[in-house]
Amino acid sequence: MKKLYFTKDQLINNINFTEDDYNKATESNGANASFAEFIEGVMDACRECDGTLADAIFQAEDAFEKIK
Repeated sequence: MKKLYFTKDQLINNINFTEDDYNKATESNGANASFAEFIEGVMDACRECDGTLADAIFQAEDAFEKIK
């Protein structure tokens, strides 16, 4: 498995939405992934393609905008 050069905490601290924001958005549209699963999915995608923290932030924020 490829190594990431950022942590889950770094990702969470740099995105422009909170876990509460995420939970409210998913509750209103029926999405079923928990915040932890969402973050892990972003990290897995970055791990697969040698993504950076900036890539992870972009991916997380883009995905969040699509579920709002």
